[in-house]
Amino acid sequence: MDTVLIANSLVYIAQFYLALVVGFYNFKHASNKLFFTFVLFTVFQGVLHLYTTITPIEEATGLKLRLALVPIPLMLLFLFLFVEKFPDNRHEVHQGEIWWFILALFLTLTVWTPLFIKDAVFGEGVLTIYKGPLFYLFFIFIVATILDAFVVLVRKIAVSKGRERKNLIFVLVGVITSFVLEAVTQFILPDFFGITIFLRYISLFTLPMLLAIAYAIIGHRILDVRTIPAQVYTLLIWVIVLLGIVFNPFAQSSAFKAFIFILTILLGALLTRNVAEEIRQHDEIRRLATELGQANKKLKELDQLKSQFVSFVSHQLRGPLAIIKDFSEMLTRGSYGEISKEAQDPIMSINQSSKRLMMLVNDFLDLRKIEEGKMDFAFAEVDIVKLIKEIEKDFRVLADEKKLKMETQFQFPQIFVHVDEQRLRQVIQNLLDNAIKYTESGWVRIEVMQGNQGETRLTISDSGRGMSEDIVKTAFDQFTRDKGVRTIVGTGLGLYIAKQIITAHKGRIWAESQGEGKGSVFCIELPKVL
Repeated sequence: MDTVLIANSLVYIAQFYLALVVGFYNFKHASNKLFFTFVLFTVFQGVLHLYTTITPIEEATGLKLRLALVPIPLMLLFLFLFVEKFPDNRHEVHQGEIWWFILALFLTLTVWTPLFIKDAVFGEGVLTIYKGPLFYLFFIFIVATILDAFVVLVRKIAVSKGRERKNLIFVLVGVITSFVLEAVTQFILPDFFGITIFLRYISLFTLPMLLAIAYAIIGHRILDVRTIPAQVYTLLIWVIVLLGIVFNPFAQSSAFKAFIFILTILLGALLTRNVAEEIRQHDEIRRLATELGQANKKLKELDQLKSQFVSFVSHQLRGPLAIIKDFSEMLTRGSYGEISKEAQDPIMSINQSSKRLMMLVNDFLDLRKIEEGKMDFAFAEVDIVKLIKEIEKDFRVLADEKKLKMETQFQFPQIFVHVDEQRLRQVIQNLLDNAIKYTESGWVRIEVMQGNQGETRLTISDSGRGMSEDIVKTAFDQFTRDKGVRTIVGTGLGLYIAKQIITAHKGRIWAESQGEGKGSVFCIELPKVL
């Protein structure tokens, strides 16, 4: 087997594989598309050129000459387009590029006509070419395209900075190196010195340009360097399969050999693409995770600012509200003398409203404590029957205003629980306040009983609006309120805070309802006093 054929075949495999690697990694990128197409034309031109050099020159001289030249216009055109687009992802096509493509396609087609080469004759060791008028246009096109590519590269290098400048310099050096090598080995040495040994190795002289461009693509992150191990492994498989097919004396027909090799190429390309896709997905997940982490950090900062603002405002409101509540109570008790009957109801309304506002302010302050884990508890044995009677007395006025019947039912005269009295009072007040607010007519009932295991169960039920199944499920979430009752004052925090308090007591709290308009039941279960 001719070593020239083997060497060139290996180079063409490497070039073709490089085109697949860059193209399949991100074929949507304009630079990747153009590089892929340019390398394909380079391989095509190299194969045709190799064919013309390994066959006797006197055989079909004109045909072989045309074969060697036909891919050059489009090959150089795509090199120019790559240089013009790289490293941007610009897909727009200018009018000048369209005309340049039309000219390249025209020259490619006319290579086969007498207008390009009238004839080529080999005699007495000399190749004589009878050129047509388009041959000179062909030559001018090649020189103009190469010079234009150099000018574009130099201009881009002059205005670019950092990594982009470095990558463009690599492309320029690679292109110059390849063209100089090809000019020396393919024209100067054969024509002026009679050295023709390098004519068959033209594929080697395109490698500096292709490798420099590939390096620039990797450096500009258009191709991920982490895919290279899989790419090298696949390339080695291709080479081994090719050598096995070529040197195996028991191999089947040429068609079968070609089929096996093409199948190996396709499977290798698919493997490389899958590896690249997995890496790209991993990077995308990592990028999204980073963005999510930054967004989460920002949300935490905003939430902290919100909590600080709410805490500040709540503290500022608490003082004036306490004064309003205390003075309205003193007026009600007659501490400033007897008040008229006409003024009693307004003063009572002021007192009740101030109490509710104080509860709202306390809810915001408690929410801040819960978020910071700073809610303190002072546990002691408390008679829950006595506690409920005190609370019921305060809320009976509100029930009477709405003409609601308030009932209490206790299993025993005294039932002791191990709780923080003030926190449990806060929970019961919230549940009782809700029961009265959301009941237009009928009754509100408080029941306390003990279970067989010594646990204490407190139930507050009413004949009011009731709740839908969705509201029951989310009743204890933050800022959750029934959208149909926006006219009733509230923050949507009371039940959330109540659940946190009961949970801290190692108890349970839940809600039940048969549906809208069928009343509600709120249950608290506290553990046995040890």
